Amino acid sequence: MVCAAVSFIMSALLDVYLTSPSHDCRGRVNILWQLPQYLLIAVAEVLVSVTGLQFAYSQAPDNMRNTVTALWYLCQALGSLLNAGIAQVVIRRLWLFVMYSGMMWLLIIVFILVSKRYHYKKHFTATLMN
Repeated sequence: MVCAAVSFIMSALLDVYLTSPSHDCRGRVNILWQLPQYLLIAVAEVLVSVTGLQFAYSQAPDNMRNTVTALWYLCQALGSLLNAGIAQVVIRRLWLFVMYSGMMWLLIIVFILVSKRYHYKKHFTATLMN
């Protein structure tokens, strides 16, 4: 999640640089300027998706694993839908990146607070071993 937040901050800084009056890009910007942001967001997506799906599957009751996995994918779909709606409403890209980064930092804090109180189930490793 930190990778995603940093990626959005980097995107906001790049947007500020490209839209500043002192920088005249004349519509031509090298695509490599966006490479670090894409790499960070790809790493964040892999880390969150794989670990989140594994966590949801391992902590669900045996008879609810398919349902919990489906709910995980539903949450991802609803997040993408929300993202598309927000992107249509926000006019300036800078505010979009700042808002996404702020939401990520807020979710990091919520995640830390919730994870400290969570009690893990231990049965998952036993079911994998058998």
